[in-house]
Amino acid sequence: MDADAPLSGLGLDSLMAVELRNEIQGRLGVKVTVADFLKGATVRGLAEQVVGEVAAAPRPERGEDTAPIRRAARAADHDAGLLALLDQVTGETEPSDD
Repeated sequence: MDADAPLSGLGLDSLMAVELRNEIQGRLGVKVTVADFLKGATVRGLAEQVVGEVAAAPRPERGEDTAPIRRAARAADHDAGLLALLDQVTGETEPSDD
């Protein structure tokens, strides 16, 4: 997958954009607008935005639960490639050799 290709060129439509936005907001607390996805955003650009906002967020106090947030698998995952890349960017899984 070309990380610099527009998401719309990778098949992302408005419904997928809403679902991906909801996943990012729900899992990471990062606000991304649907317009961000549809205005030519790339995987790399989106990842940089999300990582930048996560890195700028306050760290939990020592002793607080810091376990990663896990998303349950759902049949509604239309674009597993984008979600897998999000997992890699956030450090939830190891990158593959693909």
